[in-house]
Amino acid sequence: VLQNITINGSNIPLKLGKYLFMGAGSKIIGGGVIGDCVSIGVNTVVRNPNIPDNCVVYQDVCTGIITQRPNGKSVCYALRNYFKEDNL
Repeated sequence: VLQNITINGSNIPLKLGKYLFMGAGSKIIGGGVIGDCVSIGVNTVVRNPNIPDNCVVYQDVCTGIITQRPNGKSVCYALRNYFKEDNL
């Protein structure tokens, strides 16, 4: 978890998976499930998440559209690149 992160719950519980990577300024609003090995991009706002394991979520700055795509890897791609580790 990097700087300026906001996690704001609601009456729906929020479950965060293992190895969650949140870029600077990212926000999780509301309740839901975020799976294991998920990367949330810089300044991305996720509302009422339902994100499966091994996904990268990012927000396009021009359109504001949030894209969720599987990264096809068993470990967090952003976390591995951030720490420059191949053995994560």
